[in-house]
Amino acid sequence: MARHFLRLKLTLLVATCKGSWQRAVGLVAALVVGVPAAVGAAVLLALAGGWEEGGGAVVTLALASLTLGWVVLPPIAFGIDNTLDPARLALLPLERRQLAVGLLVAGAAGVGAVLTTAVVAGAVVGQAAGLFGAVLAVAAGLLQVAVCLVAARAVTTALSARLRSRKGRDVSAVLLALGGLAFAGIGQLPNLLGQALVGLSPDQIAERLNAVAGVVA
Repeated sequence: MARHFLRLKLTLLVATCKGSWQRAVGLVAALVVGVPAAVGAAVLLALAGGWEEGGGAVVTLALASLTLGWVVLPPIAFGIDNTLDPARLALLPLERRQLAVGLLVAGAAGVGAVLTTAVVAGAVVGQAAGLFGAVLAVAAGLLQVAVCLVAARAVTTALSARLRSRKGRDVSAVLLALGGLAFAGIGQLPNLLGQALVGLSPDQIAERLNAVAGVVA
């Protein structure tokens, strides 16, 4: 059953790109921007494993931000991604367990899931110390990806009735435009962080990161 959901998701993605050049351009743009960002984040998280004082805090903050993105972004993209609408599968003779597993597998067959897995893999490499640590890091990484996928599906399913309305689609379009502006502003985040941390010793930076990560965790 999961295989059928996977094939359905890929078929829908191909059909969506063929039917709308705007969405095809959006997919290519997401790959052009997302792949370098994901690879860079993965490398940074892998290197953070060698920073004993603040490496764990960096990973915690990064993965928390990743999870928040999976909660916020799918409802915004609901209006342009038909595969997020569970109502399209409501008439199929499927049990709830089959539907849940199928949607989870289908959710993993997307650009976001692949990029998320790459980022989490970097965190796993950085935190895998010893055999037990490696096993624990891999299990935590798989759980992190699963939490992101489940959270996204849970939110879109809970809000699908509202998001399917005309007003909901209009709100999604506005939020999507604002999200694009916000994403453009994220490029200035390293500069802002650098200015906030300038003049601090590594121990002071680690202390502040651990304080924030403790609240987030």
